[in-house]
Amino acid sequence: MLKKVIVFYGLLFLFASQSFARDEIYVIPQVALILPKNSSIQSFWLVNPQNYSAKHKVEFCVTNQAIVGYMNKFLFFPKQNSFLVVEGDYSGFLCLDETAVLFYSKTVFGYLKISPMLNNIPKVTIEPIDSLPSESKLFLGLDKTLYCLSFDNKTKTYKVYIFNKKIKPHAFVALYSQQEPISSVSGVGENIVIASQDKIYIVKDEKRLLYYDNQNKNFDQIVYTGYGIFYTTANSVGFIQNAQAMEFVKAKNPKIFLKDNVLFVMFPTNMGIIGLSNIDELRKYNFPVKSLKWKD
Repeated sequence: MLKKVIVFYGLLFLFASQSFARDEIYVIPQVALILPKNSSIQSFWLVNPQNYSAKHKVEFCVTNQAIVGYMNKFLFFPKQNSFLVVEGDYSGFLCLDETAVLFYSKTVFGYLKISPMLNNIPKVTIEPIDSLPSESKLFLGLDKTLYCLSFDNKTKTYKVYIFNKKIKPHAFVALYSQQEPISSVSGVGENIVIASQDKIYIVKDEKRLLYYDNQNKNFDQIVYTGYGIFYTTANSVGFIQNAQAMEFVKAKNPKIFLKDNVLFVMFPTNMGIIGLSNIDELRKYNFPVKSLKWKD
């Protein structure tokens, strides 16, 4: 059992890391962080909080720097304080490694290609690699496994595919389908993990096994690690291991991205991104934690 934790209710003070300078201390309303007190998990700001919030869809990933997508139209690079406009709306993007970023639309996926500037604004387009099934969203699993989640309007089913470079021209192979909504996909190879409303299932050989029931709190993102699953809901970030879950971040619509052993958490309410290094230490603490709640 975990006996000592650091808990901040109502405000998040990120000064636990010795690497923080005095001017890097921020107070964030309506965010809570709970971490093992004596663990080696360290927090740091990758992108400092701003005095504005995202009013539209926002997403991010991390290569050798943070990349923030906004409104399925703009790409912001906080490190350089620069941005790009994607010609033709994109649906999302994935950071594959330190330099490679994969973009996708409703019909294709590929890399970005520089287009002629318009009114001194840098523009890019998606250079297609291959086509996608209808209404698709891409997810990255372990060992750079690429998954595709699509919705078939004819059969009214959600389908999960895996990318196979050896198959041409259709590079995606169907693995699993169901009628209940699927919000996120993770896993390794053909062993997939799916989030369906308030439940997480492990799927193998087209059969699903209930892994965790979140009791009416729907999952947004899941990230399978091999030692557990990180997840987000509409107001929390948590970790599941051995059918037990703990929430360690309380925030509104948080986004997560796992890179090596660092979990990055984005707060759309202020556009800040924190990193939590040595995050795999959470697997040492096999215990349930009640949901963090605000007092009225």
